[in-house]
Amino acid sequence: MDNGEVISVKNVVKVYNRLNKKNLVVALKGVSFSIEKGKIFGFLGPNGSGKTTVIKIILGIIPQTSGEVKVLNTSPMSRESKKYIGYLPESLYYPDFINPVKLLEFYAGLYGMNKKKTMERIDYVLSLVGLEDKKKTKLREFSKGMLQRFGIAQAILHDPQLYIFDEPASGLDPGGQRLVRDIMIRLRDEGKTIFFSSHQLSEAEMVCNNVAIVNKGEIITCAPLEDLLISGSKIDLSQSYSIIFELTEGKTLDNLTSNEKLGMLNFEGTSHLKVITSGKEETNKVIKILHEEGCNILTVNLEKKTLEEVFLEKIGEINDK
Repeated sequence: MDNGEVISVKNVVKVYNRLNKKNLVVALKGVSFSIEKGKIFGFLGPNGSGKTTVIKIILGIIPQTSGEVKVLNTSPMSRESKKYIGYLPESLYYPDFINPVKLLEFYAGLYGMNKKKTMERIDYVLSLVGLEDKKKTKLREFSKGMLQRFGIAQAILHDPQLYIFDEPASGLDPGGQRLVRDIMIRLRDEGKTIFFSSHQLSEAEMVCNNVAIVNKGEIITCAPLEDLLISGSKIDLSQSYSIIFELTEGKTLDNLTSNEKLGMLNFEGTSHLKVITSGKEETNKVIKILHEEGCNILTVNLEKKTLEEVFLEKIGEINDK
């Protein structure tokens, strides 16, 4: 693959045949995206949008109907690609009569890891996910959050190059969610690549380099996270600024709203006021007027939306069509 791509998905279509050809279900409609090495890629969408189908195709569990998929420069259907993938499914099912060490030893055997490396990695991954004191505890005694942590441990056990995490923070308390974020960032810093789907958009916003939003089997946007947040508003946020300022003694908001030079701008807040301007020219003009009115400028920043706001806006645009 070119440009260090770890995953390449081009014009992928997936059609399910339910009972007969009259009940065809088109799950994916020409999906395309790519993921570069050392990036965290968030794959976001509502239930039934096609996220799980994409994950199954990338893992080689099911084939695409048409289009091209490459994982680590090979077909996802090949056994070779699976050596270098760590997978955390959304729904976890483990034999509950066994302890985590014994089960991880079994998984290590599937990857052909030797005894010495196996025990070193087991100690490392259980410590990483905060389960080092549960080595002899049977899984039936684990809480949902502990099982989720164990799932992450088994996914990273063999130190793969690519991680596929499906709802990695599911069932975790805030401390566990932060642990997952820290692990993903550590893996990225080690040069690993993470593809993950999530409904927790605030979590995705904190760790992602790139984000794709999928709805009804189609990618509706795919971009670097920062670009998406800046350009995600209905107004041109790439040219919009947020000015935070405070009034000096003796000045009131009426002094500003009555100033004809400020036009129809809206001011928000009480002690610290905020105004959003459009374009650098208007921004500089407003800053000058605020200074003339005796205001103290505190910050001037590009205005951005949250990932949740962008997600709901993009999904809403498609659903309204």
